[in-house]
Order: sequence, then structure tokens, then C-alpha cells
Amino acid sequence: MCGCSSLFVNSAGSIYCSDSSNQRVLKITPFATSASVIAGISGSAGSTSNQLSNPSGIYVDGTGALYVADQGNA
Repeated sequence: MCGCSSLFVNSAGSIYCSDSSNQRVLKITPFATSASVIAGISGSAGSTSNQLSNPSGIYVDGTGALYVADQGNA
């Protein structure tokens, strides 16, 4: 189950979801049939470079760089 605590929509219509309950960030492109995990490891909280711990806010800038407010790794 997805628990999006924050959403962001870019100019191309892609939706980004900080799925804090599953420790990941998802991206859904227009007309997609499923979401892609673009940050974090599903269900695996942690502090290594490829893990998230309670991602609560997201932002994508004009170049496509993703910024994540990761509460558990302050």
C-alpha cells in the first residue's frame, strides 16, 4: 500500500510521491500503468546513500533534480 505524504507534479505532468510508509519516492508518468521507484528501497528504512527514512517532502527543480526532506535522517 502506498502512503503518499507529499506530492509534486512537474511541467511534463509526471507525479512524484513521497511514500513515507514504504521508505521510497515514486514517479508516475502520464499514461503509465504503474509507478517507478526513483529513490529509496521499498520497505527498507536506513541512512545509507540509497535508503530513506520517512521521506516527507519532495521537490523537483527545472533540471529534473529531486530533493527529498527525509525526516528520519536529520
